[in-house]
Amino acid sequence: MAMVSSFSWIWLSLLTLLLPQSPAGKPTPAKTMLQHVAPDAQVVMTVDLGAFGGQMLQEFTKLGKDPLILQTPPISRGHRMMLRSIKRSLRKVKRRFGVDVLRDVNYLTLMIRQSPVSRRMDFALVIGGNFQPDVEGKLRRINRTKAEDAVAVGSFRLYVSTRRRRQVFAWSNQTIILGSNPAFIRGALAGASVSPLAKWMATHANKPSMINVGVQPSSKLARLFGRSRMIYDLLLKDNAMLGMSLLYKGSKAIVKPRNATAALRAKYLFDGVGTLMTAGAHGMTGLLKIADGVLSPSDTSLPMMMRFIAANKKPLFTKLYKHISASKVTHSVTKDANGNIVLEATGNGSAGMLLGSTASFAVFGLAMGRRSRRYNSYPKRVSRRPVRAYARPAQAVAPKKPKKNTAAVKVAPASRPSK
Repeated sequence: MAMVSSFSWIWLSLLTLLLPQSPAGKPTPAKTMLQHVAPDAQVVMTVDLGAFGGQMLQEFTKLGKDPLILQTPPISRGHRMMLRSIKRSLRKVKRRFGVDVLRDVNYLTLMIRQSPVSRRMDFALVIGGNFQPDVEGKLRRINRTKAEDAVAVGSFRLYVSTRRRRQVFAWSNQTIILGSNPAFIRGALAGASVSPLAKWMATHANKPSMINVGVQPSSKLARLFGRSRMIYDLLLKDNAMLGMSLLYKGSKAIVKPRNATAALRAKYLFDGVGTLMTAGAHGMTGLLKIADGVLSPSDTSLPMMMRFIAANKKPLFTKLYKHISASKVTHSVTKDANGNIVLEATGNGSAGMLLGSTASFAVFGLAMGRRSRRYNSYPKRVSRRPVRAYARPAQAVAPKKPKKNTAAVKVAPASRPSK
């Protein structure tokens, strides 16, 4: 098991090289995926699962027959374990909810907001597709609600469970909305016409994408995510909205600046990131060549991981050379008609898309930063309950005994009377 976990990053990186370059199914329009976004949602993520989910599983299954995988027992075992885990999870969802994820689900939309009454986060998940009528009954049974508990909200039936730790869900034949806050779910049922973030995401989603993320930066949101306030002040404070998309042949990042200074900073930042993305393929090729020359299978002084790479470097490096040489990553930074600063990176191969998407999401991770105690410290809660002061009982103090003088006292010898 330790060997499998030690080498898991290798076959996981190979899996990323199998990302599709074109949608296998019909892409879901961005307006459809964003039509049930709550007006106060601060983070929105859409996943066009129906366009690439089944294709990804097929490619991952074929990956197990690759000679590189078959000739490497640790990676082969890890591949089989992960494939069994994925299929087991899909069967569990189908058995419990009656939903075939790869057949019935077209898209997923995740929404997050800061709770208006506490420091917690409210989550809601929109699942779009075509569902059987018995799915509603299974959801009612899981949440212990009855058919007469449903409240009609437009074309949806809203179920609110009064039991502790039960989900709130809204049901229609084509959409299921799950969450824990009834007010948040009701806002999601109002549609995207009242959500500024959803409107903004739909305007720049002009290309089919696998994953699309939109964020309304705020200092409170950064603190609630446990991220650095300093990074927020440096990068996100002067931007109204931030978006990222994982395309089929590249990636895209876009910001909506509040003023000209923020627009200039975003332009320089995106240009620098794009330049690093363009040089990423050359840098990876250089690292592979250095490793190819340094690592020797006969060198027993290398660590275990290095010995494994040295023993299998011929098939492994051949595959990586092939994908990286075909990448040809290019980037462009533009300003659209609405004043947004747009960074778009494209590549001719899976490796090019991998480099572009990795760099774009690395910028997102950098923007959210790590926790900083200096810039991210909450004041201590002050209890409103009055504190009753108790008088400490007086303690009897024993009288002090006088100290004995233990010092030696010299006594002069008595003088004898003279005769």
